[in-house]
Amino acid sequence: MSNSLVAGLFPIFWGISFDALVWLHQGWGAWEWNVFSVVYLVLAGIAGLALAALSRVPETRAMTTQQFYHELFMETPVRALSRLLGRRPV
Repeated sequence: MSNSLVAGLFPIFWGISFDALVWLHQGWGAWEWNVFSVVYLVLAGIAGLALAALSRVPETRAMTTQQFYHELFMETPVRALSRLLGRRPV
């Protein structure tokens, strides 16, 4: 429920923040700071914080990369092919 609430209210806050920062228009060399650059800089910061928080989540049943590739390229296609041909899975 909270995800739906945030997804519904977030565009309203976007509009309010755009309207509040309309006065911002500053040049800095080849870079120009305006409403969009500030808001997207904040979004990049939020995404970076979320990525940092996600890297701290423990994965107790995680498989190694080699196991994942073996499952993806060796095991899964064999099962799909055997089901397609109507035989028992290998």
